[in-house]
Amino acid sequence: MNDLGTKTLFTERLILRKFENEDLLSIFNNWISDKKMTVYLGWKAHNNLDETRRILSIWRDQYKDGAYNWNIILKETGESIGNISVINYKKMMEENNAYMYYCIGSKYWKKGYATEALREVIHYLSNEVGIEQISAGFDSLNVASGKVLEKVGMDRTSILEKMGFNPNTKMYDTDRVEYSIHKK
Repeated sequence: MNDLGTKTLFTERLILRKFENEDLLSIFNNWISDKKMTVYLGWKAHNNLDETRRILSIWRDQYKDGAYNWNIILKETGESIGNISVINYKKMMEENNAYMYYCIGSKYWKKGYATEALREVIHYLSNEVGIEQISAGFDSLNVASGKVLEKVGMDRTSILEKMGFNPNTKMYDTDRVEYSIHKK
């Protein structure tokens, strides 16, 4: 395996690259403050730029340790529309499998951006880094996310009952659906 970290990747409509301080406003405006999007995630929408500035600083610091965390940039506008990251990337290198997380701002849904970005990251992790298995999951209420994972070639592997964290109730009260793909 090759521990290459977050390499800039290009698709037809997107640039997938490291986060930069200059991205702060478009991150905040386009997705991280999006209450419609975060309803399916384990964290609440940001209410102010200070929250976003703090997480952006954390993400940028993690690159020093080899993080795999892409800022999804729309080529047409140069704006950030979401992110894709590998959770626990150090363990990924030890165990030769990756668990991905992704989110896209709701005004960019149903345009194929998530599929396009995930396809490119899966290709990179499989073919350049050499990861054998890539997994991802989603809240069972977010059916569209499951369709995205199927479009990129993943197969459903399990349903984890009451494992989806609802930030509004602060409880694990939804199911988590897990998918994976193996290097061919």
